[in-house]
Amino acid sequence: MSLAPLPNMRPPLESLRHACGSAAHAQYFELANDAFTNARTLGDAFVQFVRGLLAPLGIPVLDSSHAAYSAAARPVLQAALARASRIASAASERANALRVAGYEPQVEDDRGLSLVYVIEDGIKRRVPIEDADRIRSGAKAERPLAPNVLLRPVVERAILPTVAYVAGPAELAYFAQSSAVAAALDLSAPVGVPRWSCTVIEPFADKALGRLGIEYHEVSDMATLERRLAVAGLPERVSAAWTRLQNDMRIAVRALGDTVQETRLMPPEVIEGLERSIAHRLQRTERRLLAAVKRRDERTRHDLQVVSAALYPLGRRQERVLNYVPMLTRGGAELLDDMLSSARAHSRAMLRAEQIEPAVAR
Repeated sequence: MSLAPLPNMRPPLESLRHACGSAAHAQYFELANDAFTNARTLGDAFVQFVRGLLAPLGIPVLDSSHAAYSAAARPVLQAALARASRIASAASERANALRVAGYEPQVEDDRGLSLVYVIEDGIKRRVPIEDADRIRSGAKAERPLAPNVLLRPVVERAILPTVAYVAGPAELAYFAQSSAVAAALDLSAPVGVPRWSCTVIEPFADKALGRLGIEYHEVSDMATLERRLAVAGLPERVSAAWTRLQNDMRIAVRALGDTVQETRLMPPEVIEGLERSIAHRLQRTERRLLAAVKRRDERTRHDLQVVSAALYPLGRRQERVLNYVPMLTRGGAELLDDMLSSARAHSRAMLRAEQIEPAVAR
């Protein structure tokens, strides 16, 4: 992907600009606007954008498509080709051990392929184990090489020895397999620690949460939340009458069942079927009542849409769906300061095994 040319970027950049609103801190949008042009590849644009964002925070960004990176990684990749069979056996043993322990391996691959890609004419393909020696020492031995997902952390650890690799959930899951790869190469295994994660509650979402009287994490289960709010929104007289009807029906059906059983007038299954039928009709009526409450309370429905789209869009974590550039253009350095403060608390908690409190929304 680092070599993929960008198409006409005007339409997506216009959409991003629109999402930023009044853009109180326009410099964050300008970083994206300057980086993502059709004169660059996707990789070049991304590196420029991330460097512009993170360099002021003292965070370096390594370009893994750079020739210097490729040169530094090559000895490890050559060793991985030389030990392709040994690595495959180690990876297979580790995968089996994970299954015995009750886990499923994050990466499953038994196709006879090494963990190294070769790049030819801009196309990246996995090197079969049986071809590993030929690729490593053949006439085209200088062809660009790249690691796969299990080998990449080992390569990065060899190039830049670090205290720990800060990883997301999926990455941490395959570190159990990467350590076996490192051992097969007689290299240090990377130590994985969980990355910091957050949900940004912007002022407009915080106000909507306040009007609804709910906490942000409740939005993760919209069906349960909507039902609870609808039940709470039922007029008091309707709620009392509905509760009374449900209780009366249950009492009446049970009484009928008892008398029928005493007189042996009909099989008990008939009354059980009646009870199920009435319960089903009551549930349908309750859903209609709650739907009527939702339709009538326009403000509640609007606030639910706002907090759902802002905090759990499409029912997923905010960080998995939303572009963060609009958030930064609205929050600016103050938002970054809050995020840095919470990230530092996360780091301290990992070192000291402390419990941390969530950041307070501004």
